[in-house]
Amino acid sequence: MVKNNFKEMLKYFWERDYRSILQGLRTALAILVVVLIYAYFKDISLFFMGICALGLSQASTRTMYWRFEINMLLSFFISIMLVFISYPYSFYISTTYVFLFLITFLLYICTYYQINSLFSIWAYFIPLNSIMTIKNHNDFIKFLLMDTVAFSICYLVSVLIIPPKLKKECYYELKSVLHEVNSYLQSLDIYMNDKTDKNALLLTNKREKIFLRLKNVRILLNELNLIIKKGKKSTKNELNPFYILIKLIEKYVENILGISIKIRALNITLELEDYFLKFKILINKINQDLLNFISNVSLINLKDLGNIFEKLYLNSLVEFRKFEKIGLRFSNNETFDEILFLVFLLKDNISLIYKEFKILSKAE
Repeated sequence: MVKNNFKEMLKYFWERDYRSILQGLRTALAILVVVLIYAYFKDISLFFMGICALGLSQASTRTMYWRFEINMLLSFFISIMLVFISYPYSFYISTTYVFLFLITFLLYICTYYQINSLFSIWAYFIPLNSIMTIKNHNDFIKFLLMDTVAFSICYLVSVLIIPPKLKKECYYELKSVLHEVNSYLQSLDIYMNDKTDKNALLLTNKREKIFLRLKNVRILLNELNLIIKKGKKSTKNELNPFYILIKLIEKYVENILGISIKIRALNITLELEDYFLKFKILINKINQDLLNFISNVSLINLKDLGNIFEKLYLNSLVEFRKFEKIGLRFSNNETFDEILFLVFLLKDNISLIYKEFKILSKAE
């Protein structure tokens, strides 16, 4: 029993942090290659190559605007330009100090505005190391060559040796975001029973984690869209169900968060606790059904997607009809009317998601 729980826990952490683990593995492998080169040549200036390799590996993460290969290539050109820019400032001590002040100030600005990936701390150390180390034209050429070698190493590791697996990342990110929603709903239950500042803060932290996961989901959505538009028909048919599923899950999570804000404003009386509990069970069941679907399906296709969202819609419709009948006994109860409205809102949102699935599947 304990062994199975441990395996499940490891599986959960592996799926949740899959992208980060692989990114760390790529970075470690690139740095290891640089260390082996250093062990052979015994040249301390190869420290610069290590900085470049570290920065370029980290820059190989995905962004909302382009694929990671373009991201890494752009980072390489930026690092080359940083060496070019820093070289003239190394001639005099006064210009060196001015340049150090400028890049430190820019680092602070980037940190303040949380500009990461391309403009992270590695973009500070490359010109810093250049201006403190380059003494002549030969050193300048040497640093350009080392930057190029570092880029070649990182590109080889990130694209050929440990390439990203888009479908697997889609599976894991969607499961992770639904796990976060499940955790958020549990925290919401705690808050409804004890509306303290501590529980409100916990709820806020859970919501921020969901938004962070949604950001990752949107990046994957963007990359899927780029591949589907430019890829072959077979690739399009293979990836299109993932694209539709991500779109629908994204909308579902946004709707759940919107409903949860209205739930927080409720003041449930003892008389209505059982009915409010049924509503919470309905939300939890919908989320768990989606999680089970993603966990158990081996290959996502449009037919399975249609079946699961039709099932969710019909279940929510049946529950709404039940609440409508119960509402006849609470015709003048404002709190029950609010609960009934939330059930209607949930049913209506699931209905809209199901309709969007039909539109997206027909369009493809």
